[in-house]
Order: sequence, then C-alpha cells, then structure tokens
Amino acid sequence: MLYRAHMAAATALLRADRWLHGAMSALDPANVLSHTANLRGLLEASADTSHSLSAVPGTLARDHAEIRRALAGGQDKFLVNGDLEDMLIHFTHGRKLGRGETAPESHRALCSRDYLDSLRQAVRAAAEDPAAPDRLADLIGECYRRLCEMVHPGALSVHVFLQAETEDSPECALAPNDVGRIGWLWSEYGEVISEACQFGINTPLLILGVLNSFDLAPVRTPGLESRHLQHIRGWRKLAEQLRG
Repeated sequence: MLYRAHMAAATALLRADRWLHGAMSALDPANVLSHTANLRGLLEASADTSHSLSAVPGTLARDHAEIRRALAGGQDKFLVNGDLEDMLIHFTHGRKLGRGETAPESHRALCSRDYLDSLRQAVRAAAEDPAAPDRLADLIGECYRRLCEMVHPGALSVHVFLQAETEDSPECALAPNDVGRIGWLWSEYGEVISEACQFGINTPLLILGVLNSFDLAPVRTPGLESRHLQHIRGWRKLAEQLRG
C-alpha cells in the first residue's frame, strides 16, 4: 500500500511537471495552440489527481500507528484498506475499457466531466473566501470548454489566427498574435488554472510528506521536510495526526 502511494504521488508530480514544462516552452517562441493543449492536459491531470488521491494522505496519517507497528513487525493481523487500494489502483490503471473487456471496476476510467466535478468539489471545500468557491468552481468548466475548443480542430482553433477589420465587421484578416491570445487566456482563466494546478501538485506532495514519517527507506523523499509543506492547506492537521 505504501509503495503504491509513493508511485502514485511521484508519477502525479512528474506528469504535472511535464505539462507545465510544455506550457512554459510554448511561451518563447509563443505558440498559442501548444500552450493551450498543455494547459488542457494540466487541468485534466489535476482533476484526475484530485479525484483519485485527495483522500490518501489523510487515510495514511489516520492509520499511522498501525502502519508503524506493521513495519516494525509488531502487527499480529493483516492491514487491509480496500477503498484506499482501489483509489491508488484507479490512479495508475484507470483506462477506457474495450467492449467486452473484463477488468476490476477500479480499472475503469471515468469521463472527464466526473473528474472535473471532483475538482470543483475540492475547490469549494478548500476556499477560504466564502464568495470565491462557487465562482472558481463554475469557471473550471468554462475554462475546460474553452481549452477544448482551441485544441480541437474546430472554429476557435482557426479564428485564433484571425482579426476582424472593425468591431462589427463581418470581414476579417489573417493576424496571428499568439502572445496576445495567450495573454487573454490567462487574464480570463489564470486564477482557476492556478488553483487547479495546486491540487495537482500539493496533493502528491502531502502524500510524500506523510510517507516520510514512516521508517521505510524506499518510499522516503530525501530533502522534503515538514517545513517545506507548511504553506500547503491541510499539512498542519496531517502533522498533528502523525504526532498523535
């Protein structure tokens, strides 16, 4: 179970890193379609991480005493947490099953809407400003739709390179302005993209922080200390549980 948690957290961070690197590399030289595609991947990955892994650090911290006894050889019974195992398996093995394919339910990927709904719920639960959660949660769906419209071969992926002659004119001209389009995207959705990114990165960091409290070298992350996690929502509560 601890090995699964470590692999899930590490791969979630690597996946987020690659999407972020792709988005950053599309800034200079500016490539609005590449930047948008990477942001879409980042948003989907963050939603998947939030859905599959958000309960992992709390579960491990809650059961830390029994886990420590088991690692020390003092546990006289098997520790089984089917829900936690299914969450971790879903993260690493969830996929679209073929027609007639037989596989455990934990291997069945949900649709993007379900993962995004989970991210919306997480945003609402974590918001410190009572007025903010509904606005940000609603923007997640709008942002995702806009990113998809720009990535898919449809109207917006063409119109992004055009500019109307005048505000009310039906005539337009070629006017590629990737820097301007990227700037508009961030002015409209920068806040929600940043919030989603936090869930895609902070959740696996919390898992690694909890795993560092166990005496099991293969799942420890050298250099990651409690002080590095103080700014992440939820870490102080986890640290208190681990001390109890």
